[in-house]
This record gives sequence, structure tokens and C-alpha cells, in this order.
Amino acid sequence: MKAKKRFGQNFLKNDNIIKKIISANDIKNNVVIEIGPGMGALTKHLVDAKAFFAFEIDTSLKPHLNEIILNKPNAKIIYKDILEIDLNNFLKENNISECILIANIPYYITGPILKLIIDTQIIKEATLMMQKEVGDRILSTGGKTYGSLSVLLGYRYDIFKVTNVKNTSFYPVPKVDSVVLKFIRNDKYINTIKDEEKFIKFVKSSFLQKRKTLVNNLVSSYKISKEKVIENLKEIEADFNIMKRAENVSIERFITFSNGWKYD
Repeated sequence: MKAKKRFGQNFLKNDNIIKKIISANDIKNNVVIEIGPGMGALTKHLVDAKAFFAFEIDTSLKPHLNEIILNKPNAKIIYKDILEIDLNNFLKENNISECILIANIPYYITGPILKLIIDTQIIKEATLMMQKEVGDRILSTGGKTYGSLSVLLGYRYDIFKVTNVKNTSFYPVPKVDSVVLKFIRNDKYINTIKDEEKFIKFVKSSFLQKRKTLVNNLVSSYKISKEKVIENLKEIEADFNIMKRAENVSIERFITFSNGWKYD
């Protein structure tokens, strides 16, 4: 089967990586959602789940994938673009209260898929293959690779690395290496956040421009004076360093700052 560039297809062929992904999940006792099954390298191990749903945009794979789910009454493949599906509604319509998500993400839709797991409360766990550079940013707890993605995923999920993946594990061979990350929902921070929408906006605003200080990014984002920003931050943290950058602010401090932030 020839991969289609327009779908960002790179088919996983490394059996060792497949085993690591499968062993990182309790497949049989959970409802499993797979995004982009491709040639079914993972799918054939997932169809024995409590219930299994896969979303595949490439209808030319239908004969091959339908063969995999033959005689698997709990398995279904939906030939639609996952980004055009309201996943929350889909899961509720199928009486699913929680599920795990597994995906070898095409690089070009990594951002939207990560947003999907943030926005879909029913996803209790996710195991995602992605470009290594993106994975490194997500895992970062500070410094140059630390960004809004690190914070907005980190306050919702415990995240750890399952394995690194060499580019030669795929065909066609992509230009970059990948990494598999496991996300386990952990709501330990939720009750400490007064207003989640306000928190998300504050975090995104803080990382508006990486080279700018936290103060200057907040001035630009909220359209208020530097004096007002500094005054508010010092009310929250008396010894606040006005030269601090967002890359040096922990998830816990972001929660404290957003809880005490006066502006919309």
C-alpha cells in the first residue's frame, strides 16, 4: 500500500514499538479509540477491547481494515476525519463514560489532536506517537522547551515517555524521529483553579512571545499598562521578579497567578 502524502501517512512497521504501546495499556478492560489506524499495525491488537472505535480518513484502506475487524462485534471503524467529529457527543451517543485513546498522529495534525485530549473529559488515558521535538516540549518542566503546551497538558495529565522511536520504524521513512507518550488524567489541580477559562487564557498570554518577560507578554495580551501588571503580580507574590519569563513559572505558580489575576 502506497502512503498518501496529503494524509501525512507514515505506517508503523516496528513490532517492538507496537508491543511497547500495547503493553502500556489495559486494552481488554477499556473502551479504546484509535485515530488513524492506517494499515492496522496497532488495530489488530486493539480490536479485543471492551469496545473499539477507529477513525480513518483514507477510505482506500477500507477493505484491509474491515478484514481486521471481521468477526469482532465490539469493533467498528468510522471512515471520517476525526477533526470533523464532535468526539464528546460521539462518545456520549454511544453510552461511553470513559475511554482510552491510542494514536500514531500524523505530524500535521498533532496540535489539534492534543487539543482534543485536553477538551474531551471522557478520555481518561491517551497513548500518542508524535514528533520527538513536540514530545520533548510537552515533557519539559522549565527552560527553553517549556511552553503553554507543557502547562496546559501538565495540569490535566500525568505524562511520561513510553519509548523513543527511530524514523526507520516507519514506511515511508520520515525525516525526524518520534516518541510515544502516555497521558493519564489526573485532576489534582482542578479544584485549586478558580476559573479554568481564565487560567488557560493567562497561560497562553504568558507565552505570547518566548523572548519577552512575563510582564511584557501580559501587557501585550491584556492591553493594560506595565504598572498595573506589576502591581497585580506583586499583590499575588510580594517578591515577584519583574524580569521573570514564563519558561521559569511552574504549573503551581501559574495557578496562583491566574487565581489572583484581576483582568479579563
